[in-house]
Amino acid sequence: MQLYDYFRLSAVQSAQVEKWVIKEVKGAKFQLWAEYTFAFDGREYKEKALLTSSPLPNKFLAEDFLIRSKDELTIFLDPTCPHINSFKREFPLKAALYLLVCLGTLIYFLFLKGYAAKFQES
Repeated sequence: MQLYDYFRLSAVQSAQVEKWVIKEVKGAKFQLWAEYTFAFDGREYKEKALLTSSPLPNKFLAEDFLIRSKDELTIFLDPTCPHINSFKREFPLKAALYLLVCLGTLIYFLFLKGYAAKFQES
């Protein structure tokens, strides 16, 4: 599924951040949200997304992140459904390696089945 998501987000677009939001979660942990707009195929879209995958340990770190952030971000989106978008598009190396190992194992056992059938005939 991760490989599908990687190849699905094939279009690149710039987005204008309209508002930054720092939300407190679980006591003294903070998350950074962005409300942004972008245009694609002549239509304007307004989205809201979480920028930090894990909560930040304090508010000062979140504010420092905001100071270093730009008001224009690059997003990756699905050209057939622009509502599906992301700020990150990292290749899922672990999932790709697991897929190669599984396919290699499948091919090995199919080859072994054919070899055993050939050996049993003689």
